[in-house]
Amino acid sequence: MFIPTIGVSCRPVLKAIIPRVVSGSLQVSRQLLQHRSTRIIIPPVTATQSQKYTMATKAIPTLHYLDIGRMGRGEVVRLFMRDAEIEFNDIRHPYDATWPATSERLKQEGITRTGKVPALLINGIIINQHIAILRYLARDIGRYEGETNHEKFQLDAVSDVYNDWRTQWVASLKGVTDEYRNKFVPQYYNVIAEYYSANNGPYLLGDRISYADFAVYQSIDNDERIGTLPSKLPEAVQKFREAFEARPNIAAYIEENRPKKA
Repeated sequence: MFIPTIGVSCRPVLKAIIPRVVSGSLQVSRQLLQHRSTRIIIPPVTATQSQKYTMATKAIPTLHYLDIGRMGRGEVVRLFMRDAEIEFNDIRHPYDATWPATSERLKQEGITRTGKVPALLINGIIINQHIAILRYLARDIGRYEGETNHEKFQLDAVSDVYNDWRTQWVASLKGVTDEYRNKFVPQYYNVIAEYYSANNGPYLLGDRISYADFAVYQSIDNDERIGTLPSKLPEAVQKFREAFEARPNIAAYIEENRPKKA
């Protein structure tokens, strides 16, 4: 959960997407509620690419998250779906005084059990927890996943290391401590570098990108946004960052949304 010290503008509201199960199929209705909705239009894929897609491309998924720009867990999922060319509806709920009521409403509608987001409506079901969402999507489209048991272990391990970082990062939104900036963050990127060096990069699995790479990139981006990214990253991490930011489906999006330098 994020701390309301992050500036989030209140926007006039469009309607939440309320799932209604009718005869076993998910139908969606829109009404007036507080959030901003955007549909991300992705260019058509080739016939060869389309053979790899399953139900994920047969209906447009809907992502619920907070309207906090490039910060947070939901942005990891956005980056993944953009890279994978998955069209999706992007519902961004204001993170202001209205959020507690919105959170409770989302729980009542079954969109989230915990009242937290992101939540993804896809294939007639609702899934939560951003790393679990990434794994689901990777398996659903048959890409971004490890091929061997050892590769899958590496993805799981780095995802756990990332989750430890995320917990500390969220706590730092109340005020960055010297412990976080000067000890925890450098140690985190050194550990990440060890994993990335094992397969000679630039990605965690070598030359194949995986869902875990999206989480690691988001940690780099979010540390930069709060001023805690080390001035010099380990070589393996910097190599990964450069390769990730050059990916054709997300390069322009990343460039357009870079944090403003003082």
